Amino acid sequence: MPERPNGTAWSAVPLTGLVSSNLTLSAEPIFMYYVYVLKSIGKNWIYIGFSSDLKIRFHEHNSGEVKSTKSYKPFELIYYEAYRSKKDAMVREIELKKNGQQKEFLKRRIKNSLSPEPAAHQP
Repeated sequence: MPERPNGTAWSAVPLTGLVSSNLTLSAEPIFMYYVYVLKSIGKNWIYIGFSSDLKIRFHEHNSGEVKSTKSYKPFELIYYEAYRSKKDAMVREIELKKNGQQKEFLKRRIKNSLSPEPAAHQP
């Protein structure tokens, strides 16, 4: 595993507690909207979605509360994009779902994350 400048190893950071729809970086809360990609752990299938609270939505997918993904659970979150504008996020989600060229471009960008063993665990 590569090392940071201070000599310690880089490591993956878990999703828990990192994603929130109301991060506070100033006096005013900042609401973000997310376009995300889930990969089914048991089947060769990915799902692209949109949410204002990625943490809760990820839990809903994995607990079987989402009808369209229920038969493909469990999932791992492999990619997300964050937007300040709800409309921007919604447009991007539709772009990825409806435009095969955009979806394939994204798949090429995250090809190591789509492989059976995540890149972070490879030597």
